[in-house]
Amino acid sequence: MVWKDKGIEQRTSKLRHEETSLFIPQRTQPPHRGHISMLEAACSMVDEVIIGIGSANIINKSNPYYSVEREMMLRKSLDDKGLSNYRFIHMPDFNEDQDWIHYILDNAQLRAGTKIVSGNKWVQDVFGEFGYQTLKPEEIIEEPLIDISATTLRSMIVEENPEWENYAASGTLHYFERFGGKQRITRFYEDE
Repeated sequence: MVWKDKGIEQRTSKLRHEETSLFIPQRTQPPHRGHISMLEAACSMVDEVIIGIGSANIINKSNPYYSVEREMMLRKSLDDKGLSNYRFIHMPDFNEDQDWIHYILDNAQLRAGTKIVSGNKWVQDVFGEFGYQTLKPEEIIEEPLIDISATTLRSMIVEENPEWENYAASGTLHYFERFGGKQRITRFYEDE
């Protein structure tokens, strides 16, 4: 008997066949299972998901991983799910909203009708000013696989709470195992 997760199919039925692409900006510092469950749902409902990796030019306590590292973690996690209909854009932070949105519009190659998925009011407002329809993550996936923030996950890692591994995405676990991701976070906490 082959097991099939019917939950993803049911959760994604709201938008299926209505959209061709979704743009999902997020920082994923680091990626957790909640990020992946939302991306998996998004990939199952549209032809293409564009994942925007935010704060690509910032390295600090809240942003300890380079954008290429986060892409590696996300790519591994999504590949583990057998997904391939996604691509990435690395988005630096800008001082002006207009510079940020113009960078994305110039580099993300968003199709006509692409909808933006974000729970961030600022992101919704900026894209709304340019005529893009925004969706909240709960419109993509009603019941997230896991309800945790990357901030909480980072704290668990630094505090050496072994439960962090239950929340981390598979690509995050892989990255930590192979490249020592814990040391990156710990270094910022030690510098305080």
